[in-house]
Amino acid sequence: MTAIQSPCIGVCTLDALGQCTGCFRSGEEIANWQRYSDGQRARLMDDILPEREERALRRSADSVSLPGVTLDIVG
Repeated sequence: MTAIQSPCIGVCTLDALGQCTGCFRSGEEIANWQRYSDGQRARLMDDILPEREERALRRSADSVSLPGVTLDIVG
C-alpha cells in the first residue's frame, strides 16, 4: 500500500483562519504531513478537509464583496 499523498494543489496561501485556501489544511497540518500516519492522513482527507472546504464555500456564498465593502447576507 502506498502512503496517502498530500492534498496540496500548489495554491499555498493561508487565510485569516490559518488554513490554506487551496487544500484547507492548517499550517501545522502542512508542516507535519510527512510525520502523520496513514490513519491520520486518511482522517484529514476523508473527514476534516471536506468539512472545511464546505464551510469555506458557504462563507464565500454568504458574503458579497464590493471594493472596500463586505456585506454578510443573513438569511
